[in-house]
Amino acid sequence: MTESTSPIYYTKWIFNENETIKLNPNKTLKLNVNGPFTSDIYKLNVSLDKTFFESDTKYFFVLNVSQSENEFSLAAQQNWTLMMNAPPKSK
Repeated sequence: MTESTSPIYYTKWIFNENETIKLNPNKTLKLNVNGPFTSDIYKLNVSLDKTFFESDTKYFFVLNVSQSENEFSLAAQQNWTLMMNAPPKSK
């Protein structure tokens, strides 16, 4: 009998402040030093602080995903820009 295994993936969310500033050359941004995340950045699903964001502003995020087992490893990265076209609202 063989054991089945499933890989464990590690994730990390990153808010890139420098890229965000570059995306908004004509704006003076008031970025909170604590960043936009209100939950664990090492979980795939994260929560964001709605008070962090300003309308008509672009924000740059990165998601790193990695998996390693024994001598093998695999890593992927996804970057994207979020355009905040209005202040976020909560229900």
